[in-house]
Amino acid sequence: DDTVSSIFTNASAPMVTLPGCKWLSHSGRASEFECIDGSFCSISDDSCCNGKGGRARCPSSLPIMCQQQRSCAGGQDYCCRASIADCQDQKGPRVCSTKDAPAKAPKITSYFSHGVGRLTVQWSHGVYRSGVASRCFFKRWGVYLAVADLATNEILGPWTLAEDCTDLDRSVTTCEIGGLLTDTGYMLRVREECTSEKFDSDPAESSATVATRPLPASPVSSFHCVASTRGPKTMIQQVSWLAGAAGDCNFTAWQIQQALQPRAEPFAAGDATWMPACMLYSRQDTSCDIPMLLSGRSYKFRVMEVCDDHFADSTWTETGYACLQTSEPADPVQNLTAVSNGPYELMANWDYGLPWACVFDSWQVQVKLQGEDDWDASGLGCTSNDRSSTNCSIDVGLGSAATYDLRVRERCLDSSNDGDWVALPVQGVQTPAPEQAGLPVGYVVSMVSAFRLLISWNAAQSGDCVFSSWLAEIALQGSNQWQEILPCSYEARSGSTCEAHLRELGIATPNNGTGEGAEGAYEVRFKETCSDPNADSPWAVQADVFDVALGFDAPSDIEIIDAGLTWILMNWARGSTDSECSSPTWQAQVQARMDGLPVGDWTVGTVCSSLPCNVTGLVSNVAYDLRAEEACSSPLTLAARAYADGAFWTMPGEWTTFIGDSSTAQSVEVSLMETPHRCYMKKECCSDQYYTCHSGPEGRTVTIGRADIPGGWGQMLNLQCVNPALAGISDWPDVQAVGPAWLQFIPRTIKSVAAFYPTKMASNLAGCGCPQIQLQLRQNSSAGDWFDAPGYKDNFSPQGLCADWTQRECYVKDLIPDSIYEGRVRIACDNPAQNSEWTYGDSMVSTNLLAVIARGLVGVSGARRLAVSDFDSMSSSQLVTGLRSTLSQVSGVNESSILVTSTTSEGHSGSLVFSYIVAAAVVGRSLDEAAAESVASEAAEALRTSLASDFGSKLSGGIGMTLNAEAISGPTVEFREEAFESCGLPPAVENHALTWSPSRCLGR
Repeated sequence: DDTVSSIFTNASAPMVTLPGCKWLSHSGRASEFECIDGSFCSISDDSCCNGKGGRARCPSSLPIMCQQQRSCAGGQDYCCRASIADCQDQKGPRVCSTKDAPAKAPKITSYFSHGVGRLTVQWSHGVYRSGVASRCFFKRWGVYLAVADLATNEILGPWTLAEDCTDLDRSVTTCEIGGLLTDTGYMLRVREECTSEKFDSDPAESSATVATRPLPASPVSSFHCVASTRGPKTMIQQVSWLAGAAGDCNFTAWQIQQALQPRAEPFAAGDATWMPACMLYSRQDTSCDIPMLLSGRSYKFRVMEVCDDHFADSTWTETGYACLQTSEPADPVQNLTAVSNGPYELMANWDYGLPWACVFDSWQVQVKLQGEDDWDASGLGCTSNDRSSTNCSIDVGLGSAATYDLRVRERCLDSSNDGDWVALPVQGVQTPAPEQAGLPVGYVVSMVSAFRLLISWNAAQSGDCVFSSWLAEIALQGSNQWQEILPCSYEARSGSTCEAHLRELGIATPNNGTGEGAEGAYEVRFKETCSDPNADSPWAVQADVFDVALGFDAPSDIEIIDAGLTWILMNWARGSTDSECSSPTWQAQVQARMDGLPVGDWTVGTVCSSLPCNVTGLVSNVAYDLRAEEACSSPLTLAARAYADGAFWTMPGEWTTFIGDSSTAQSVEVSLMETPHRCYMKKECCSDQYYTCHSGPEGRTVTIGRADIPGGWGQMLNLQCVNPALAGISDWPDVQAVGPAWLQFIPRTIKSVAAFYPTKMASNLAGCGCPQIQLQLRQNSSAGDWFDAPGYKDNFSPQGLCADWTQRECYVKDLIPDSIYEGRVRIACDNPAQNSEWTYGDSMVSTNLLAVIARGLVGVSGARRLAVSDFDSMSSSQLVTGLRSTLSQVSGVNESSILVTSTTSEGHSGSLVFSYIVAAAVVGRSLDEAAAESVASEAAEALRTSLASDFGSKLSGGIGMTLNAEAISGPTVEFREEAFESCGLPPAVENHALTWSPSRCLGR
């Protein structure tokens, strides 16, 4: 009775069975043994497993393997029985222990085909859950394949070892198997195989058949573009190709794709991805027409063969180049119409066509008057940069009441793609006439003086008029020769009056110089003019405005009686006689000047009935041109005009020109625009002394220079100039110039002396125009006549340095030898009364100064015979320096008074030859000729002795190289005006010319 059964007692932990031996289960086949090597063989051959490792499992008809060894199979193997009882004579059923456990069967985790005729299988290691370890020593992974039916998994062929997997380490559990049949199903087995086959694991078998990938179709060849054609709305491109080998492909379709390529100029993007272009479903069709393409753009195309198994699809084949679609121009516009929106505006409307290859730039609309041939000449039209905006307003300017032609086209960035022009029908489009401005209201013309007439009016309604100006014209009645009255044209539309001078109206009389008679009555007409003449107002006309009689002579002898800051009092001689005009009227006019040129217009003028005539309202310190007119009111005559000879300044009558600083130049030159009476300097500060000098036409060129010291100036200077009208009022100051404080002379040669000035050369030059340094000498003191040193009043020539403001020492040349001279200097002015006093030299000076020199040639060579090239290690300048030093040492003359130059001499090809000059003494100071010659002779003798003995060793010691020296010629003693040619001043003292430097005088 189960109702009284105890409850279950659960185990404290799960239990795992030990691994079983292979023989505990049968082979799964009724009449086949499973051998240890994994193969099967029929029980009809009792010994069939003997060569295959022995029996691993018994057939299912005899499933029990008995314990007794070597009882069957010819004494080689265990026996198989139908039941346990049948094994009693074989020691019972075979016992299984853990030491007999085979390797645990692996587990296949995945298997797939990764390429044509290739499979990949992956598995994991088998591990007993009980923890028992098989005594299997790993030999290899045994991976086996057998062809199988994909639908039923039925094995269709033998199991074959995959050789690609036999070399894998035990840790590697993936294998790629190649060389298989393409597009074929396979079953897979994997087992771990051991060095002892009895421990081999059972195989793990794939759960289903896996197929290898098919052999894909080959890519097409000769894939290319044929010329594109224009379709109804887009371009059509034909592409063509040759089919490749089909392989395992079961054809489905040809697939063609397109990719729009980017355009560089103007930039346009392309397609980022390939887009469908064409599909063909017959393998025999190998060309395709691709529509919907853009004109003028480039495309790439690609094609592939599509199969029912996508692994059999061919690869894509691209055109090897971008296929450019033919550039078709934009279509002409459609439905063009135009209307007039008023007298000055047209409105055009149209519909756009297909752009094709056109990259839109603008709509271009052109307009011209009918009858004209040139569309571009008028410049009328409009443009639009928005392709979707297909209308445009055209301003025809002032073209009212006119018929116009109009045409439109689409413009492209590449003009070759522009659309064709489309024009309006022949009747064109017409603008209406504008509404005219009204006749001026209250129009009156009257005379305000003998010189001027006044026109008054009020504007009427403007209508369509865009105001341009008021137009007044005058003509002798009945002549129809109208002359414009210009002042009225300057009035704004809001203006209501204008005045005109009768002389400006183009009225000519015999006495005013034209020789044409114009006596009689005059009429004036007046109207409002508009930007469009069709909108001008009608003329307002007034006849018999005035009668003009013959004129008379102009006034003369215009003069200024007086002037102030803002006024000028003028007078002149009248031009008419009492019989010609009993009561003349005068008008004085002025025009300002600036920088010598007229500025602005002549003033309206001051009307005077008596003389003199006072002109007021002027600006102080400004130059004015003046003119006077004379006219008669009864009978009315045209004014006769006369001009003053020159400009006149209002007080104070001076102007300033900025000069600035001059850091280096002693003087600067400026050109004035006005004629000055005189100019003077205005300084910022200090005691600097400056001078001015006028030259050129009317004295307008002014030289400004510094007179006290050599050099320029650092302060900002201004040139103040006085108008000629102030002559006698603002003249040069009556100040005497002050010259240099001292003057010195020293002898120079037998025909020249040197003059020296102090640094401060002059002062008090305010009244001294064009100052010059005047240096004079005379021979034999009071017995001779004074004469100017060269350069005085000769434009500062280079030979006239004694008159040069930049110099403070100079030479006076071409004097008489062996003579005594006295000298003096002063500052000479344009006005001699302002000349400075003479400054006399501090002593007399003589012209008996001579230099006494010793000269000769010396040859220099090495200890052995040397060529010039042997001196490469020593520069020529080193030899010159060494020779000067040795010559100074031997002669006792200062080295600075010795000149050595390289030269040549015949017969001395093995030596370097040098000439030398030793300036030994000066005649004319403390030494007479005999004493100076004695000093030079002593120096020459010392040289001669040394050259014959130790000169070479002294030269070698100074140079640092063993040299020989020989006298080729000299030394000889000579008298010279200058020790060295073009040397300049001789030594200033007599002791062997210590200060005479050839480097200074020869520029070296």
